[in-house]
Amino acid sequence: MDSPIKNFVARTDLRALVEAHGCALKRSGADWWGLCPFHSENTPSFSIYQKNGRWRFKCFGCGAAGDAFDFVRLIHGCRDNREALACIGSMPVPREQPPPAEKPKKDTGAYALKLWHECRPAHGSPVELYLRKRGIELDLIPYFLRFHPALKHPEGQIFPAMVACIHNHKNEITGIHRTFITPEGYKAPVCKTKLALGSFSGCAIYLYPAGPVLERG
Repeated sequence: MDSPIKNFVARTDLRALVEAHGCALKRSGADWWGLCPFHSENTPSFSIYQKNGRWRFKCFGCGAAGDAFDFVRLIHGCRDNREALACIGSMPVPREQPPPAEKPKKDTGAYALKLWHECRPAHGSPVELYLRKRGIELDLIPYFLRFHPALKHPEGQIFPAMVACIHNHKNEITGIHRTFITPEGYKAPVCKTKLALGSFSGCAIYLYPAGPVLERG
């Protein structure tokens, strides 16, 4: 069976314990820093850090150091462990919080494929107007570039959109790239008009089927 001291150290949130005793802490990298509660100073030299999975404290000014139990013993001026345990029994102890459960990742690839199947051919649509305003004239708009009449932007508005499908090396559709536009073919009045959805790492947008020869200009 664990001793009361080990049990206290394992279950106590050291940072919350220190802050509960009036020491304001600020994070710096993986550690927490503040003015030492054991001596007077103007520059923070008191650090809380993690070592071997356990949180400890150390003051680089006065040399005070230890774990949560040592902090209670020092801050309350206890003469021995028995006094420190009695002190612990008379005060609320902040418990170390377990890490938050990892949220399951949304299957954005499936949603991207759903939106792609809702798209229509781009010919005669605002997509054609958008490309023309950008100086792009195509006799035949490729199949990989399509038109969605009403896509919801993350800001909340609904706009037409030019949608390009994203393929992996197996020629499977893994995501889409959306360009939000107006019915007149201008960029939509939002902060980000171009957004990707789904998996696109190591993938590409093909405007035309791959050919046997790659020409370089």
